[in-house]
Amino acid sequence: MKGKTYVYILLTVAALAFVTTVRTPLVHAIDWATYPGEMCIKWTGAGTPKYYFGGIGNTSSTDWLYLDCPVVLKTESAPSGGAQVVVRDLHPSAAVSCTLYNAYNKVSDGAYYYKTSGPLYSNGSGYPPQVLQFEGLGLTPATGYNQYTHSVYYYSCAIPPSYSGKNSYILDYTINLE
Repeated sequence: MKGKTYVYILLTVAALAFVTTVRTPLVHAIDWATYPGEMCIKWTGAGTPKYYFGGIGNTSSTDWLYLDCPVVLKTESAPSGGAQVVVRDLHPSAAVSCTLYNAYNKVSDGAYYYKTSGPLYSNGSGYPPQVLQFEGLGLTPATGYNQYTHSVYYYSCAIPPSYSGKNSYILDYTINLE
């Protein structure tokens, strides 16, 4: 009888240890928000945007297309995790580039503060999508302002001209909101 009791106690302790280990919550939650490339807004340049299945591309054969791509935050807290932009680069000698910004316009004195990650560039051309992987902006605000209150996050990207009728695109962009 003692042997069976010992085995039951050992199995119970092992089962509890396993359940506790498996059910332990992650220290850092991941809450990715993905936005279609067509949310990006042309801010300068003579490039011609083309919207295609959620992405935005450049149809101009001579001019670059410059875009800002807004990030919508759920709360007034800084996204602390990584970020990425998925691109399709079809130009053989020019790269798609993107920079992640956190910007704040201090209304009281008109000062403009910002913090950046990047720029990052596509590597080579071809139809398979490329991921420009950012480290994020971290939790330390830029000098002179509180990045958690009344600031905006966005990607600023440049898409090269089309090449032989092939357009490069921003397909989508993502940020970890936690």
